[in-house]
Amino acid sequence: VLISRRNDVIPYVEEVVKSAGKKAKPPTSCNICKAKLERVGEYISCRNYTACQALIEGRIENWIAALGVLEWGDKLINQLVEADLVAEPADLYKLKPAQIAGLERRGMTIATKVLDNLKALLPLSLPKFLAALGIENLGLQTAKAIAGTFDTLEKIQAAKEAELAAIPGVGPSKGKAAFEGLASRKAEIKRLLAVGVVPVAKAAGGKLAGKTFCFTGALSRPRKELEQLVEKSGGTLLSGVTKDLNYLVMSDPNSGSSKAEKAKKYGTECLDEAQFMALVG
Repeated sequence: VLISRRNDVIPYVEEVVKSAGKKAKPPTSCNICKAKLERVGEYISCRNYTACQALIEGRIENWIAALGVLEWGDKLINQLVEADLVAEPADLYKLKPAQIAGLERRGMTIATKVLDNLKALLPLSLPKFLAALGIENLGLQTAKAIAGTFDTLEKIQAAKEAELAAIPGVGPSKGKAAFEGLASRKAEIKRLLAVGVVPVAKAAGGKLAGKTFCFTGALSRPRKELEQLVEKSGGTLLSGVTKDLNYLVMSDPNSGSSKAEKAKKYGTECLDEAQFMALVG
């Protein structure tokens, strides 16, 4: 049978094949940098992190996406990498407006805007900094769990693999990935610190300290922008409605949606965008 992956996940039988022809062979070299491919679990992967343009662009894209920087697209990142202006996240913070303005279809207005958007997110919270590094199996939730036990970057880097693995919500495989990933990125982290990207602990005394928030539905401002306000004010973001949620922010607090009904059941306060902004002050 001929099987495809629908939505890049679900196996789907396309047709019954009676005559298969030549047997397909997996590739052995990267079609971008020609480096030898490695088998990693169920994937065949290029590991040429320092020279493969696709991997370099992917690392930068991951950093931008993890931070939620607005106005940055894959095309701009591709242009910066091809122009040898950027090779790792630290290089983003060395860029000058004129360098971006000199790229095709850019200009000083766009250049100034994208750099302002990037730097406006500093300082980064410790979990966001860790997740943005792009270490395999070290996502935001795992980073939050680690930062909840070790509250500074220095303590995390000094932690043993067994200590990371013992953290609830981390476990042996993620603890190993975090330990080895942080060790391999030691020099890169040092370069990030040198350009002013210094992670900080959550604002314990912020206006929203101790409060949890979840955003749902269409809002007038980008959701990432509102989530950044929560984090900068010391609040915590949740991905869904649970008993631990204090505020559910939505366009209509009187909505009969499933999330709103669940929130009411738990006693969670539902706010519209204006009420949320008033709460942030």
